[in-house]
Amino acid sequence: MREIKFRIRFGNGKKVKTIIYPLNNILQGQVKEFLDLNSDYKILSTDEFTGLKDKNKKEIYEGDILAGEAVEMMPDWSDMDADDKEAYNNRKPNIKNSEVYWSENEEFGRWDLSPEIHLETAEVIGNIYENPELLKEGKNDNNNS
Repeated sequence: MREIKFRIRFGNGKKVKTIIYPLNNILQGQVKEFLDLNSDYKILSTDEFTGLKDKNKKEIYEGDILAGEAVEMMPDWSDMDADDKEAYNNRKPNIKNSEVYWSENEEFGRWDLSPEIHLETAEVIGNIYENPELLKEGKNDNNNS
């Protein structure tokens, strides 16, 4: 069972503080205690831990931006000659940036990436609050070649 915790960003117009709280600590009132002791701070965002870690073992939270190899549809091998197959297998990975968010449908909810990337290549490179420009960069092919 995954640990349920939240990354909470507090701000007072001059500074931003980020604190990770396990759900049990929130239920015990630690967020309220922080706000009572720091009355000039407000909650800026609350992001749930996904239960996942990136390739560097860093925890992934809702709102994080990940860079990684984009999931691609497999080509129809029957239409490819040997040179095309070799070129496909030797291609550079298509690197994309992706936002982590919660997605729900009628049957279930899940953590999602858009665009989809391979989790084993994913790396947390920022978040949507402090680095929104990374999502714009991720719209382009970002093949550091």
